[in-house]
Amino acid sequence: MTKDQKSRALSYLMFLKQKRDGSIKGRGCADGRKQRIWQTKADISSPTVSTEALFLTSVIDALEERDVATADIPNFFLQTPADKSEQLIIQLDRHIAGALLRIYPDKYKTMITYEKGKPVIYGEANKAIYGTLNAAILAWKNLSKYLVDKMGFKLNLNPYD
Repeated sequence: MTKDQKSRALSYLMFLKQKRDGSIKGRGCADGRKQRIWQTKADISSPTVSTEALFLTSVIDALEERDVATADIPNFFLQTPADKSEQLIIQLDRHIAGALLRIYPDKYKTMITYEKGKPVIYGEANKAIYGTLNAAILAWKNLSKYLVDKMGFKLNLNPYD
């Protein structure tokens, strides 16, 4: 990995939480602040409903007695391929790299590099990572393509919708 690739690498942040039943839940995201240097807002903005439009639509749906459903898509970003035109390098810090090395030494010992005596792992992301600036637009494009191509929906291109 080149010095430039390492300097542009985004730190991967891991958050652990102990649930009431004692199990541990982990969530991870990239620290995308470095990307602001080379990304423009036009490149990364995804269509997002305004709060006012959401409330107005909800009122209309209620008045017209429409059926409304919501859905959650588990691992939404991890189902989205990364942008092939941009190499996204993630850096796993000493805590995550050290834990991986302790858990699976045979698998990760060849991936470890040491910086200032601390283990670090660099890797290229092949999926959109929550926290990166373009993850939302990539996920939106992926979902829209599925809804249009596979399910027969039509994309509404009105700028006010």
